[in-house]
Amino acid sequence: MADHLNLNEEQQMLLETIDEFTKGEVRPGAGERDLERTFPEDVWEGLAELGLMGVAYPEEVGGVGLGWLTHALVVESLARGCAATAMTFVAHANLAMGAIATAGSDEQKERWMEELCSGETLGALALGAGEVLAGPAAEGVTASKSGDGWVLQGTAATVVNGSRAALLVVHANVEGGGSGLFVVRGDAVGLGRGASHHTSGLRAADYADVTFEGVAVPAADTLPGDADAIVRGVLDASRVSLAAIAVGIARDAFDRTIDYSKERQMFGRRLADFDGTLEKFSTMASATESARRLLYAAATAQDGGDGYASIATMAQLHAARVAHDVAYEAVQIFGGYGYCHEYAVERLQRDAKMVEIGVDETAFARRALARELAAI
Repeated sequence: MADHLNLNEEQQMLLETIDEFTKGEVRPGAGERDLERTFPEDVWEGLAELGLMGVAYPEEVGGVGLGWLTHALVVESLARGCAATAMTFVAHANLAMGAIATAGSDEQKERWMEELCSGETLGALALGAGEVLAGPAAEGVTASKSGDGWVLQGTAATVVNGSRAALLVVHANVEGGGSGLFVVRGDAVGLGRGASHHTSGLRAADYADVTFEGVAVPAADTLPGDADAIVRGVLDASRVSLAAIAVGIARDAFDRTIDYSKERQMFGRRLADFDGTLEKFSTMASATESARRLLYAAATAQDGGDGYASIATMAQLHAARVAHDVAYEAVQIFGGYGYCHEYAVERLQRDAKMVEIGVDETAFARRALARELAAI
């Protein structure tokens, strides 16, 4: 546990609970879920029972009210057991809930946040507008005015929780210019789901295209405000959680490598006794701890409010690269076994790459961060 963070008793108890849940319920089935590309239904139900979905959100909207640092620690713990489960959690709690919590009216928050915080309803954010589209081939989603409401047409690509979400927040191009945010129930007429994509990493998470064929959205289900700015803010907030997933992956890879190196014998000696192995341990541990410290700094800044976008991007980029490098070294130390599914580190390397891609292309994020820091 991160003792230097001066967590209060309630935070410490919650983190002890999630650590026990991760060890007992999340970690044991991670390999099988990855191999079979199985959504973590039982794990999700367990998380809902623990009441952790709304850990960062205030109690008045159904949350726990312990802030974003605690949320990041929960995500990190989940990722140490199964990064795909952690990504499912982030897509629900950061993206879908974040959009409603940021932009929703009091009446809208009352309508939707409690069921999302309880885990009764799985949420997703479908990006179908403007520069945040999932890729150049994405068709996008268009909203046309119809009476007092709107009609949605088009496709949002690679939506996390896309084939299963019971509540979707849809970012769509508005006919005539601009964009809007629309809340759509999963059983809406005209809403279609593609099969989950066969991704390289995070294979137990649900990445699927969502189609809209004349989906009607009443005016009351439209989130007010500047939709593009709201989405950018939500994506910036999610960077901290992506960093938490990356740190969880790195810690898991390091722990597995230490355990394996103590048991593996080569030329009559433990692998852990070779100088080359010890040097790798030092590099892996130093990189992981630096990523953890930057993550916690970003989450603390997030709790402080405005002005944390730059450090959130730094945390995501640094932690994702560390996770990739630490998982790579783990595979190297495991040798041929490291490439076998049974030893898990090959899965961690694949998962780390998916997290590095994150909410946008890595080079784009680096350039955007540099421009902001240099004011150019």
